[in-house]
Amino acid sequence: MKGKKFLKPALGETIENLNKRYSIQFDLYEQPFRNGKGGTAVLLNGGSRNGKSNYFPRYSPDGKWIVFCQSRTGLVLQPDSELYVIPSQGGKARRLRCNTGRMNSWHSFTPNGRWIVFSSKAMTPYTEVMISHFDTEGQTSPPVALMRFNREGYAANIPETIHRSDRLIKKMEIQLSCSKRTNTRVHAEKQ
Repeated sequence: MKGKKFLKPALGETIENLNKRYSIQFDLYEQPFRNGKGGTAVLLNGGSRNGKSNYFPRYSPDGKWIVFCQSRTGLVLQPDSELYVIPSQGGKARRLRCNTGRMNSWHSFTPNGRWIVFSSKAMTPYTEVMISHFDTEGQTSPPVALMRFNREGYAANIPETIHRSDRLIKKMEIQLSCSKRTNTRVHAEKQ
């Protein structure tokens, strides 16, 4: 990988082929903030040096937990990607019960920290949004598919939750183009 700025797949090359050719693994680090001055980054126990690739860490809103993705290699679109949780100060990683059989990836907490949404390809080749209850002990319930969040034949890749305030969004439009180059435009109006 030395000297390469990006990976270029060959025509028709699959993610499995790329994983064999470029066995990349990531570790989680923590770094002090110190009013923006930073400091030395150190490996986060439970999310590093475990023979796996660890990525997409997210803190729970109460700061008690870190949920992250783990797979054999790589970063995105990994068929074996699963969600794991560790205490925010590091510790033994635990596989979350909400994982499906295929590609559990990008995830986000609801503002109250009681629910976690994530993307999965468990049911179709297109990514769908799943939701699971997340309790105070960092345990999750079996997932529920939020099937109304994407149109048939389209992927819902990166679920995010937002805090609802007195200035609610009353209308949201998403325009998709089915041309070779897909353009997405989101328009939101506040009350």
